[in-house]
Amino acid sequence: MFEVFDALVPQGGTLAISVSRADGERLTVSVLPRFSEVGDHKNALLKPITVKGTPAELNEFIVSELAGFAQDVADFDSTLEQAREQLRQQGKAARAKAGGGNPDRTQGEADEAQVETLCQALPGSDPFKETLGKACSATLEAAFAKVEDLAVLRPLATELKKIVGKEADGYFEQRLTALYKDGKGDKSAVGKELEKITGKTLADLGLKAKQASMF
Repeated sequence: MFEVFDALVPQGGTLAISVSRADGERLTVSVLPRFSEVGDHKNALLKPITVKGTPAELNEFIVSELAGFAQDVADFDSTLEQAREQLRQQGKAARAKAGGGNPDRTQGEADEAQVETLCQALPGSDPFKETLGKACSATLEAAFAKVEDLAVLRPLATELKKIVGKEADGYFEQRLTALYKDGKGDKSAVGKELEKITGKTLADLGLKAKQASMF
């Protein structure tokens, strides 16, 4: 019985079990997984399984009923996640198109081999340029999160802009800001690049204390 319960309890969630008297000797048992706050949308869509029977009847078939329900819940969770990912990809493609990008390269997951090439190969080398020209946006974003060298970040930002449009400017600014705050790479060069792409001073960006006026 508890093996079935284990399959039904969501990660970080709970399992709600309700038992009531139906009529005479028969009981009504309702079981419903409750997801954490992050999964509230799932709670609104998932319906409980309800079975009725005498205690002896329930002992005989409730485990198999719950096991089938556990599989249904797993399938529901998987289908919902696939639908969310599809909507995310569609939204990404729409934003890319609106921003003058290439929606076709917004599809797909990050290719770890390509990410490694973009992080390790010399900028301007054939492996780098070949990978850069065919990588999808997810691959470029993954490389963005690892690279600290401006000589690599600049072409990554340029290529990503071809795919997702103006949204790439945000990725570039966020990465440069993180590098500047962490003191990684050439901090002076990173700071200058930030000021260049944003049109603001580091002080305006909240990354450097503003100098007090003498007047």
